[in-house]
Amino acid sequence: MTIERLLDALDQLVAHAGEIIDGDQLAKSAQLVRHGRRRIGFLGDGLVIALAGGTGSGKSSLLNAIAGTKVTESGPIRPTTSRALAWAPVTPEPGIVRLLEDMGIETIVSHSEFPDLTILDMPDTDSVVGAHRQLFQELLPRVDAVVWVVDPEKYNDRLLHDDYLAPLAAYSDQFVFVLNQIDRLSSPELESVLDDFGHRLRVDGIVDPLVVATAADPIHGLPIGIDQLMEELSTRLDAKQLVVEKVAIDARRVAANLAEAAGLGGGPLGFDDRWDTVRQRAVDVLSELVAGSEVEEVATRVGRAEAMRKAAGPLGALSDSVKESAVGRLLGFQEPARALEASTSNWNRRAGLEAVYAVIERFVGDVASDLGGRHAVKLRAALPGEETTAGVQRIVDRALIDHPFPDVRAAIPNWLRGFGFLKWAFAGAFVAGAIWLWAVPVQRGEWPWPVILMLGALVLGLGASRVAEAIGARGGRILTRHFRAAVSQDLGIGLDREFGAVMRTHVRDKALMAAQVDEVGLLAEATLAQMDWVDA
Repeated sequence: MTIERLLDALDQLVAHAGEIIDGDQLAKSAQLVRHGRRRIGFLGDGLVIALAGGTGSGKSSLLNAIAGTKVTESGPIRPTTSRALAWAPVTPEPGIVRLLEDMGIETIVSHSEFPDLTILDMPDTDSVVGAHRQLFQELLPRVDAVVWVVDPEKYNDRLLHDDYLAPLAAYSDQFVFVLNQIDRLSSPELESVLDDFGHRLRVDGIVDPLVVATAADPIHGLPIGIDQLMEELSTRLDAKQLVVEKVAIDARRVAANLAEAAGLGGGPLGFDDRWDTVRQRAVDVLSELVAGSEVEEVATRVGRAEAMRKAAGPLGALSDSVKESAVGRLLGFQEPARALEASTSNWNRRAGLEAVYAVIERFVGDVASDLGGRHAVKLRAALPGEETTAGVQRIVDRALIDHPFPDVRAAIPNWLRGFGFLKWAFAGAFVAGAIWLWAVPVQRGEWPWPVILMLGALVLGLGASRVAEAIGARGGRILTRHFRAAVSQDLGIGLDREFGAVMRTHVRDKALMAAQVDEVGLLAEATLAQMDWVDA
């Protein structure tokens, strides 16, 4: 059944809205949903109509005239009715009995005139007693139809029109209007008042108001217009159709109110594409800070040093022993691993970090602005401005813990040790050439073979060093690129976890709530259309 699907969708919407909206708005909406489900549960052929009107309009007199006997006290001094009274069938439907109990109506006067009709005499709409007005406002949404009773003096009362009729214009199919006390008017006056009252109702948004003229308690003679009123009620108001239509309109109203309270007015956010762009910009900047040119320079220097260590000849071995000694430490030489650790850990001291904070904070602000309403408030509470700095710090620290800079020594090929043997050989050749030159000086006109040997050994040794350095530098650059790729991936995941997932949750939450509002609206329209077809 469409109405059951509508109520289920409405329950889901209200439950979801409870995570976003609090206070009176949510409480009133939830209460209206409960009333609708209960009324559908009590659905039968019985009809509950409320008599509503201001002080002295003659509601109680009208009920007495309908009943043909004195049901309730009436009089010009109000409030005469301090508590709602029900004029109900002697053998009412069980659903009507439960509905009256649910509404808290204790005073029930039985009748046998109309087996399916229950009429409530409500407290005055303009009662000076606050509790009376509150009771009226609590009971009004729970009845099937309303007969609004006015008199020639107060039919244009601002309170009635502004506080009740205009806001409730969507329910006009459930309204019948009674201009009472017409015995006080002449025929021209009656026609003028009816025209003016009808115009005022149309201004309120009630397109085709049904107005019945009555005199429930005339000064002379019998009541006037009561039969016409009862005929209109019996032909115009079908119990089941009224109940279903009212629940559908209530559902549409609840959905609209919750949508407004949650700020669902904006268009599509296109969040994922926008966030991908912002995240990539932040990753690019952070990657440069963590594994950019400065770190690559250190890694290149370390790679070169490690290559020279493996390809060390006599001078290299001597240099290494000096660097690793206390003298080297005093001179400021660092172990390669410590040099790289120091370089990567200095990421937050490099220029450009503020740009990352700015782009993230700006995007969070843009998303909050797009969300609007309570969704924006909740997002701002989840991602306050000061959280950006702490969040980025956590992301980078976690990435560096998960992906420390690789061991440079492992990237330098072991075959470079062969260069070391060659360099020792070149050194030996150099020494041999020197001895040769000392022992057998070169004569004029002879090839200077000792000198050639020494120069050849020196050039080859220096060449081997340059080749080793180039291989080590290349290894450092390759490791930096691998390190940057791994860290960049972790940074993207971290940014999504710390910021993207939070924003996406609120965006999806709004989208889900908007979809639920749309579903309620569509089901309400389908229900009303179904009722229109049945009526036709």
